[in-house]
Amino acid sequence: SLEVTPHVARAPVNVRLVVKIAPDHAHRTLHVMGESLNYYRESDIELNPHQRTYTFSWRDLPLGEYVFTAIVVDADGKQHRIQTSAEYVE
Repeated sequence: SLEVTPHVARAPVNVRLVVKIAPDHAHRTLHVMGESLNYYRESDIELNPHQRTYTFSWRDLPLGEYVFTAIVVDADGKQHRIQTSAEYVE
């Protein structure tokens, strides 16, 4: 699952993304992205097969409608993707 807090807020906003993944030795990498028309941010981490929850904190995201994406890549290169959206206003 992918949870983004807050979903609606006044910009600039500090955003917290929580990604929950079923522990699996085949899962290798987590790629998280946040994008709007005028902003893009991403983070990549190597996964621990025993860890279930991963948290990212991004500061001062500007005004915009955002799509947040989390992609888990397994050992064979297969991707598992989930998305959610948020809006940050004036």
